Amino acid sequence: MKLLFRNQLIGAISDSVFSDNTWHGLLTTTDDLATTPIGRRIIDYIRFSENWLERLHNNQNSPPPRSEFDQFTDLLESDQWAIESNTDGKQHRVECPIFFAGGDFSCRTWEASHPTPLPVHK
Repeated sequence: MKLLFRNQLIGAISDSVFSDNTWHGLLTTTDDLATTPIGRRIIDYIRFSENWLERLHNNQNSPPPRSEFDQFTDLLESDQWAIESNTDGKQHRVECPIFFAGGDFSCRTWEASHPTPLPVHK
């Protein structure tokens, strides 16, 4: 499997698991990710996410403020994230992943967090 943003390859996913509308896996970023502006932005986000989650883990009684993620709103609110199957090339839209130290990541399916509104009956 692969993780994509705007059809740019972010990296290869191994040990993937899908449970409760959430993908989990181990991401190995592509070597040339830093060669594009959006790639560098995503690298910054990955490093930030890893660091923030480590600080959270180490200090449960006084967690870092969630507002620190605001600097990455463009990535967090984007609908351009996808996971692509290696077997058939089918893409599954996902929310912006969160990244843990060591390459672990998780992300929810887009549909799980953005359900289609129910029709209004008059």
